[in-house]
Amino acid sequence: MTPVWQSRRQDQIVLVNITGNSMLDQDVVNLAKAIRQNESGNRPISGASGEFGRYQFVGDTWNKWAGEYLGNPNAPHSLENENKVAYSQIKKWKEQGYNPGQIASLWNSGKPDWQGKVGVNKMGVKYDTPKYVANVYQLYKQNKTTSLNANPLVGTQEPNAL
Repeated sequence: MTPVWQSRRQDQIVLVNITGNSMLDQDVVNLAKAIRQNESGNRPISGASGEFGRYQFVGDTWNKWAGEYLGNPNAPHSLENENKVAYSQIKKWKEQGYNPGQIASLWNSGKPDWQGKVGVNKMGVKYDTPKYVANVYQLYKQNKTTSLNANPLVGTQEPNAL
């Protein structure tokens, strides 16, 4: 059985572990929070290019990753599902050797190299991947500092404890 994700506050990623004692990678959590903060300010919004949710997923990407990480490409866009999908994909990229800047670029543009990626997309929306990466990296560093002082994650064996 896979872990169930729940959140008590919008700015937290909380794992309720049903199967055993598993810890989240705090660097991945901090980067996921930074991406979410930058994408939507932690609010479920719709983007000008058809993106949705707190992490600004696009439909095809959500279907692919929700299928891979949730077992259902049509899974609801709940905070819990969005957190699990984002965390899992970011962790996968980290394990493949990508650094936080490359992961931010992958999230924003689909490619790890962000240099010179400035323009207008096919929907007429301006993009600036170098600026996006810089913003996410700044938020990531802030999250790392905050997480050293107070761990915002809760792991428990009781699924209803939250």
